[in-house]
Amino acid sequence: EPQSRGDQASAARERQWVSLFDPPVDLQEAKYAKKLKGLCREGIPDSCRGCAWTRMTGADKMKQKGVYQNLLAGNHIPAFNAIEKDISRCFPEHALFHEPNGEGQSNLRNVLRAYAVFNPEVGYCQGMGMIAGTMLMYMPPEDAFWLLAAVLGSPKYLLGHHEVSLARLRADAVVFSELLGTKSRKLAKHLAVNEVQPLIYLPQWFLTLFTVSLPWGSVLRIWDMFLCEGIKALFRVALATMLRSQNHILARCPTAGDIMHHLLHLPPEQFPPDQLVADTLRVRLKGRTLQQLRAQSAAAVRAADA
Repeated sequence: EPQSRGDQASAARERQWVSLFDPPVDLQEAKYAKKLKGLCREGIPDSCRGCAWTRMTGADKMKQKGVYQNLLAGNHIPAFNAIEKDISRCFPEHALFHEPNGEGQSNLRNVLRAYAVFNPEVGYCQGMGMIAGTMLMYMPPEDAFWLLAAVLGSPKYLLGHHEVSLARLRADAVVFSELLGTKSRKLAKHLAVNEVQPLIYLPQWFLTLFTVSLPWGSVLRIWDMFLCEGIKALFRVALATMLRSQNHILARCPTAGDIMHHLLHLPPEQFPPDQLVADTLRVRLKGRTLQQLRAQSAAAVRAADA
């Protein structure tokens, strides 16, 4: 049977990834950056995702023998109680996690407990379960633990976002507000008049890496870009999401309640994967600009908290 064009394209994409894995190359080397960015924006083939995510983030280099098992052998800590409450709320519809105390839930519990012991400053924060759950769909628990550690421990990704003070998230909300104002003054004004601050919707988007906000196909494409390019990709996706919502919000959301309902329950049909990625790539944002804005905002939050 002749392959369709789509099948041929995805088989070709898969071959490109396999060529990077075998023999394995260091995907964090600068010389692969441009190629990787292009491949990740097209979407990583599902069969290659686990390996690609692990290699791009350097989680494979962090892995040390016996550490995960030792972390699980430790004593009960208070964070475990919060983890327990959330286990059944993570992907209840997914075959991997729907069985109470089944293998999926048990793996999720272990990954989150190990991380809480590994990084007591963060411990556990809502949202982490959805991130770890997504990782477990693509890799064994020990690998998911190291990927979680790489993503939550690096300034390129989500370092500081899940800390109790939420200082990093508060600082990024200010930055997002500024950026939105430069992309659409009309929308920014409508939100400001209704007192809908980014801190109302951004935590749901950033702390779960969009897993509870967008259709699954779009979520995976966002992860592919984010784990390759870092936090800048999240800002661009969030801005693209706002710009895609602009007409609906301006025409149909006169009150704060209407706006919040829309932003916290985004209609999936309005965010198909290819369209959202195309819109995201149209959002112009220089890495250096974002870096400066984030540094200034973080300093201001620190000063205010002092």
